[in-house]
Amino acid sequence: MIRIIDSTLARLDHCLPSKEQVLTFCYLMRDIGIVDLEISVKIYKLLESLPEDFRFYLTLLNTPESVKVYPDVYKLIIPRSQIEGTIGQIQMNDIREVVQLKAYEHCSYIRIIGLDDLLCHNYTYVMQEIMTTLKNSKVNLCPENLYHCATAIAVEWALKGGKEVTTSFTGIGGLAATEEVLMALRITSRYKINQDISALVQLKTLFEQMTGEHIQKNKPIIGEAIFCVESGIHVDGIMKKEAIYEAYSPTEVGQKRTIVIGKHSGSSAVAAKLKECQIPMLDEAHMRRLLLAVKQVSMKKRRSISDEEFIVIAREVMAYERKEKDS
Repeated sequence: MIRIIDSTLARLDHCLPSKEQVLTFCYLMRDIGIVDLEISVKIYKLLESLPEDFRFYLTLLNTPESVKVYPDVYKLIIPRSQIEGTIGQIQMNDIREVVQLKAYEHCSYIRIIGLDDLLCHNYTYVMQEIMTTLKNSKVNLCPENLYHCATAIAVEWALKGGKEVTTSFTGIGGLAATEEVLMALRITSRYKINQDISALVQLKTLFEQMTGEHIQKNKPIIGEAIFCVESGIHVDGIMKKEAIYEAYSPTEVGQKRTIVIGKHSGSSAVAAKLKECQIPMLDEAHMRRLLLAVKQVSMKKRRSISDEEFIVIAREVMAYERKEKDS
């Protein structure tokens, strides 16, 4: 059993969202199968009362006396805490610091944050050392993303036997991206394979509203352009068998595939776009004419062409075809 703790709501104090947005975020997370959510004190106060059916983790700076102040929280996360019932968070910026874990081997629950450089070394050995040293503890790994390896580290930890990871949506706050870890585990270890994760699109929209940030079009899993295909070989392969180019179906994450027509398109892409636009198929000679016209317009405009532009070009070729037949 792998547990993903999403830390997004502990990292939004700079743009503090509304109560309604926070609650919607929680319910959408539950829809994709994540009920372990880390929150900040500001979010805790904003909510006033925590919604049911979740395990909430509250991050505190240090004060152990605060343990009794938050009775409705599942676990408190306190730096280097050795208080029973809390999660002791240990910051590690270098794998050489792993030896310091011996001082915490008697603790029941530990979260290790950092270890950005893990993939630069023998990470399998280091992960095994952590598990061996803390064999009597519950260990949560929260890799940071300084070297852009956090998602890979989180996934490898889970695949090597780790039971818990902490992530955040889109990787906000410099962590592994929740949606990427979720999908990677879904593909590699069939983690929650029956869970409907199409709500990721709604989460993306809500996240942009809460933070004011725009998620890049090529962002893995949730980017709006990741299922746009133009290359002739690429389109031909997808039309024959999706799994050749796609590890998962676009519909799994609430998206749809878009065939983009441009200078790299081939006859398969043009044929597929004709069908998509509900335009009758042309004969071989006029398909070549249409493909040539499409490429010329695309190169002239220095971009792919829109569906509206494609329809205009296709109708011009069809009119030419009819004129030839009449003559």
